[in-house]
Amino acid sequence: MKSKYYIILAISLLFLLKISPSYGIGDTTFVFTYDASGNRTERVIDLTKSAEITASSSSISEEKLIEAELSSLDIKIYPNPTKGVLKVEIPEIGDIKPILVVYNLQGKQLVNKTVSNQISTINLSEQPPGMYIMKIVNGAESLDWKIIKD
Repeated sequence: MKSKYYIILAISLLFLLKISPSYGIGDTTFVFTYDASGNRTERVIDLTKSAEITASSSSISEEKLIEAELSSLDIKIYPNPTKGVLKVEIPEIGDIKPILVVYNLQGKQLVNKTVSNQISTINLSEQPPGMYIMKIVNGAESLDWKIIKD
């Protein structure tokens, strides 16, 4: 009799896992979207990590001001698709020092570079063709792009 309950419990858990469109491993979360036929139409990989900020209240308000600037900038990434060298243009960068981070689709970090000029280059020529995720991070704010390498 107990084995029936275990089988029902196992099937229920498998059913819940099958229905769930997302799952996570550590700090990485995968979200999948499907069409009516059951074909996967979208895969989103969230590679967020939490951070602790210890600073005085005045520097925290300044940091929030700087973070707000990142999303309002007209950031250009070209050429995309790329053969290897990718340019990231952040006009009017001012005093902010964002970090460019590039991940492959397995979540492995390939590039981690602090931006100090309006135009930065990222060399992906050693990487195989495919899709990559680039994040521009400034404090708690981050912006994501899909990068295609031919």
